[in-house]
Amino acid sequence: GDLHVTAAAGRNRAFGERVGRGRAASEVAAEMLAAGELTEGYPAIASATRFARERGVAHLPLLEALHAIVWEGKPVADVLAKLEIGG
Repeated sequence: GDLHVTAAAGRNRAFGERVGRGRAASEVAAEMLAAGELTEGYPAIASATRFARERGVAHLPLLEALHAIVWEGKPVADVLAKLEIGG
């Protein structure tokens, strides 16, 4: 239930929609923080990526795609086009 609420509504969805429309993740995060809206997903992507790399875990396509968009500023459409689904 919590995952559904997080994905379907709330601050993480608002963050994702803004980034998906082409706004810089750092800009959106700063804007939301200034408004008192904490988005856990933004730092969680960096933490999960660091955790996986430190432990030598490779090939996490969804996490890698999210990190590329949110932390590396890659264009959403380009990253999604390269994401392997069901593969």
